[in-house]
Amino acid sequence: MSSQQQINKLLNRYPFDEEELELLFRCHEALVDNENESSFLLKMAKDSPYSFFFLPGDEMKSRVEFMEKDILPAEFGEKLEGSISSDSFVDYANEGEEKMLELFLEGVAKCCGRRGPNEAFRIIFDCCCDGDQKEASCKKLIDLCYRLSICKDILSVPNIDKSAILSRLSKHDSPSPALGKSLCGASGASQVTRDVFIQWADINAPLFASVLSSFMHTLLFHGKPFPKSRTPFLKPELYQASEIFESSDSPLLFSLASMSPSMGGKWHRLYSSEVDGRSFNRLEWSLLGYSGPTNLLIKTDKDISLGALVSTTWKDSGGFYGDSNSFLFQLEPTTKVFHPVGKDTNFIYCNAKKMSVAQDGLPKGLGFGGNTNKPRLFIPESLELCTAGYLDTTYEQGDLLPKESLEKFNIKTIEVWGVGGDEAINEALRARAEYREYTSSTINKARVVADKKQFVHDLASGVVYNSLYEHREKTRGRAEFRVDDSHDGYVLDRE
Repeated sequence: MSSQQQINKLLNRYPFDEEELELLFRCHEALVDNENESSFLLKMAKDSPYSFFFLPGDEMKSRVEFMEKDILPAEFGEKLEGSISSDSFVDYANEGEEKMLELFLEGVAKCCGRRGPNEAFRIIFDCCCDGDQKEASCKKLIDLCYRLSICKDILSVPNIDKSAILSRLSKHDSPSPALGKSLCGASGASQVTRDVFIQWADINAPLFASVLSSFMHTLLFHGKPFPKSRTPFLKPELYQASEIFESSDSPLLFSLASMSPSMGGKWHRLYSSEVDGRSFNRLEWSLLGYSGPTNLLIKTDKDISLGALVSTTWKDSGGFYGDSNSFLFQLEPTTKVFHPVGKDTNFIYCNAKKMSVAQDGLPKGLGFGGNTNKPRLFIPESLELCTAGYLDTTYEQGDLLPKESLEKFNIKTIEVWGVGGDEAINEALRARAEYREYTSSTINKARVVADKKQFVHDLASGVVYNSLYEHREKTRGRAEFRVDDSHDGYVLDRE
């Protein structure tokens, strides 16, 4: 049977396109060639035609050898090959050599994340086990994922600085001690079973699966765009200074990138208490109207880090709002993520209205979970004497602070970053600019309206805010209006 006939036969059985299958056929031929003494990873990389265009000459060989010698754990390539070749797939179309090919294709599909995250988690776990052991070291699991993320970058950038990479690795005994502590806490020991690891990763570090799939995709399909149906692992890129992260290579950034796809890629700082001033009014000004995902980060006076991913537009409201894509987290000393449980919908609370608590009975500040009387996480307008509880009916239960903190903390630094990548950030900044412009023009109208008292009440109660978004939706639906990106507003087209 010719290669083309084989490809046509297997196209419907495996999650690869024709071009990818042809490439994988070549890789498999190299693997079964006993005269080829190259390592497993080198065979996979060098037999890809993409490597000659992206990294010509011996550059690909040099980088793979650098990874195997200095970055990846010893015997990783052998363990990965063994895990790919494990005979856990039984529904084959062929026997003999063709069955070996199918076994290889199925294993690569799992490594590339095309059979779901649990299969990728399983392979990561197997690569950290010695022999027939049923448990793996927590430290080894975290370390492997971190190093795979570095290797993905080594294979995908035009130039690398090997000494800088090695220096970064030498800074920390563990790349993310907070993640390791969290995983060990899930098992109560320094070793975990596969089931415990998968369950833990699914909650706290779901993008560990994307670390492996991104590495394998880059190794095999150099320069080819990542499939739109898959989630790549992207390290956060901060273009402004932060008081929370010691550097752009902080292990905490790896922990955050492992939590959600929104945490990867470009970040844009919206607020910093160190730069913008320790003021709730300034914090409010930076957030209101911003329509993209945001990462709120807090470092306490005890050097504990915690925060929240907010997935919806920030608005001043006397009640809760938001959606189930938001979550809370403790970042260090232990990394834990608390997702919505689906019972209540008290996701976000932002009350910055000028009325006093005595007037409307509502606390002023930012809150998450719980209720208006006692949010799970609450930052009052004074930015002092904050609370972080263990339990509520919106988010999963667990400690946002170490138990000895007694659910109370004071803020050392608070930052809010726009996340989600360039497109999401740019659109959200346009929405915020539009909100500010509309709010400013509406306030100016107070000088001419007859009933100023009613106007001020509408402004405080959110009527003005709601009118803005009603206006936006109406204009977006009219053909004669179009968004004017250069001036953060709309243009009326006339024939």
